[in-house]
Amino acid sequence: MAKNAMDMKMFLEQEGAGVAPANGAPVNGAPIGGILESAGLDMEAEKRALLEMGIEEEPKNLGFSYITLRTLGVNPQAAFKIVNADRKRIEMSLLNPPPAIGKINNKTVEPKSFYSPEEVDKLTQKDLADAGILEDVMKSMTQWKSS
Repeated sequence: MAKNAMDMKMFLEQEGAGVAPANGAPVNGAPIGGILESAGLDMEAEKRALLEMGIEEEPKNLGFSYITLRTLGVNPQAAFKIVNADRKRIEMSLLNPPPAIGKINNKTVEPKSFYSPEEVDKLTQKDLADAGILEDVMKSMTQWKSS
């Protein structure tokens, strides 16, 4: 049995296995079940251990993460909980994607309610064609001090 992650990596490279999909499909010609057995794990014992916990899933269907955890000495129950939590996290991220990130410098301009004489001088005809701006300019004019 592999003692650490580096041993597991070397073992899998020797076996010609890449990252295994979660469905137990062959990877580089090696089925996950074969990888489990080559790693020193008994498929039937793994299945029994899972059944004792009330888990009816085949060990080979739990994917590469389960194999890695088991070969590193993590007990079947803990390995299943880790793999299952990861599955749930992925499902949740697919069902509830994060909100879209807006544009950088996407500044929202607060509508002005007061315009100084200098600001009014800078307004274009298009700006003054906006009824809201024109109304605010007219109100602003009543507050200007006469010079």
